[in-house]
Amino acid sequence: MVVDRDHVRLPLLAVAQALFWIGAASGQTRIDGNLAPGSQPLTRHRDFLVLPDEVTVDYQSFPNAPNSARAPLSSRQKFQLFVQQTFDPGVVLIAGGLAGLQQAANLAPNYGQGGAAYAQRLGEVSATITADSLFTLTVMPTLFHQDPRYFRKQTGSAWGRIYYAISRVAITQNNRGRSAFNISKVTGFAGSTALSNLYVPAVNRTAGQNAAAYGLTLGIDAIVNSLREFRLGR
Repeated sequence: MVVDRDHVRLPLLAVAQALFWIGAASGQTRIDGNLAPGSQPLTRHRDFLVLPDEVTVDYQSFPNAPNSARAPLSSRQKFQLFVQQTFDPGVVLIAGGLAGLQQAANLAPNYGQGGAAYAQRLGEVSATITADSLFTLTVMPTLFHQDPRYFRKQTGSAWGRIYYAISRVAITQNNRGRSAFNISKVTGFAGSTALSNLYVPAVNRTAGQNAAAYGLTLGIDAIVNSLREFRLGR
C-alpha cells in the first residue's frame, strides 16, 4: 500500500497549528521585555525535598513586580539553570537510581550485568541528562532568544491546566514576552538525541531508535510539565 505523504502531512500540520494557537491563547504573558535581562533572581525550590527546580516559576513569585511581570533571563542565568539542573546532588541521585532500574530490567542487554555494566549505564544516563539540559536550557534558548522556564498557569479547570502544561512543549515565550513556537526545546532535544550517538552503543543507535528516543523525550517533558503545574503545596 502506497501512502501519499502530502495527505498525511497536511492534517498533521493543521493539528500542530491548532495546538499552537489555542495553547498560545490559553497562557498569560509573564515576561516584560522592558525589564533588563537578569534583573530578577532565579526562583529556587526542591520537589519531593530532593530534586532541584529552578525552571518552574509561580505566578506570585514576585508580587511586588508590576502585574507580576518577569524579566528575561540573561545568558548567564540560562547557564546557571543548566548547572543547577544537572550537577545538583539530587540529580546525581536520580541518575544513579535510573541506571539501577535499567540494570535490574536488563535494558540495553549488550551492557551485560555487574559493576562495569552499571557504570556504563550510569555514564549513559548522566550524559543524556547533561546533554538535554545543556541544549534546552542554555544553548538553544540563548541562540533563539527564548525563555526556557515553565510558567505555571495555576488557575482554571484541571483539564485546562493539563492542556496548558502539555502545550508548553510546543509553545514558549521569547525575551519580549510574546508566545512563540518552542524551537529551543524541539531542536534542543533533537540535538541531544543526535549527540547520544557518540556514546550509545552502535546496536542502540539506529534511525528508528533515535526517533523513538526523541519522541519519548518530548512525552516525558509533557509529563514533567504537568507535575510542575500541579506541584503540591504551591
